[in-house]
Amino acid sequence: MNNISMKIVNQIASLEKKITRLSGDYKTNTWKRQQEQLYRDRIVERYSAQKQMLEYLGEEAACRELTQLEKALITGAFYENMRSYSASAVYAKEHPHSHSRLQFPSKDSTAAVRLLKAGIKDTEAMVQAIDYYDGLMCKAIIPPDLNAKRIRELSFQARLHQKAISSLHRSHWHHNFCSWRR
Repeated sequence: MNNISMKIVNQIASLEKKITRLSGDYKTNTWKRQQEQLYRDRIVERYSAQKQMLEYLGEEAACRELTQLEKALITGAFYENMRSYSASAVYAKEHPHSHSRLQFPSKDSTAAVRLLKAGIKDTEAMVQAIDYYDGLMCKAIIPPDLNAKRIRELSFQARLHQKAISSLHRSHWHHNFCSWRR
């Protein structure tokens, strides 16, 4: 196993630990707890996407030499930067009149150093890299099951509804009990 394959295996193991830590059995009987669970679900979804990308890159590394950009994507921080740039590019396309334009970061920033290490030297190369990254994501990522997400949302709503009904019954019982005691 070469050095890149070892890095990929280590990154996947690290992501699996993070996913396992976030996948516990949490109470979701209040709106606040449900929002916390939805946040954990979004984090798990991001980690799962990154893991799938690493698995794809591992398969590609077994067949051919990875490009400089693909090698950089093995690193979690660079992957997150590219994910963020991709989202910013989508936003800029959807909102052309906004002031958010995609620009190469200032030369002294950590993000610029990461981009330069990946062979990205200016905004034009960055846009091309984002397009390449988006293409890799389409190849590597298995889309989440939308039906499962919808079922989860409905179960959250049902729990809140149940709690509201049970608290209503309790308050009604308390009111009747107190009026009976008088």
